[in-house]
Amino acid sequence: MVKVPCGNCHKNLRPSKIYKKIQAKPYCKDCYNKLFPPKLSEPKYYTNKELEKIYEEKCYIDKKTGYYKFKATKKFVHKWVMEEMMGRKLRNQEVVHHLNGNKLDNCSSNLMLFKNQTEHFFWHVEQRNKSGVW
Repeated sequence: MVKVPCGNCHKNLRPSKIYKKIQAKPYCKDCYNKLFPPKLSEPKYYTNKELEKIYEEKCYIDKKTGYYKFKATKKFVHKWVMEEMMGRKLRNQEVVHHLNGNKLDNCSSNLMLFKNQTEHFFWHVEQRNKSGVW
């Protein structure tokens, strides 16, 4: 019988013991529940129109980075939106990318999450190779 390693703990799993596959990686039930905890509520997706109301009252554009930040917490809005979408806090190494390159467009459909900066960098390299644009 062929065994497949868990994508996290690398414990060998029989095909019948694979709990879930995420991006083609198999996970045992314990690792899946630890890495992807159940969401307490449905994720919230924001449109630019909804975000504009939040910006007017609670945000400013950080002069150093060019991103929207919350006045009270100094948290980046794009990271907050991604956390709302994911239903969890971002991990330290995770990177939120603006697909259209506009730092002020924090619409849910414009954001993409990378596991780390290296993965983000290689995505840019791949895009440059395809389109010639960084």
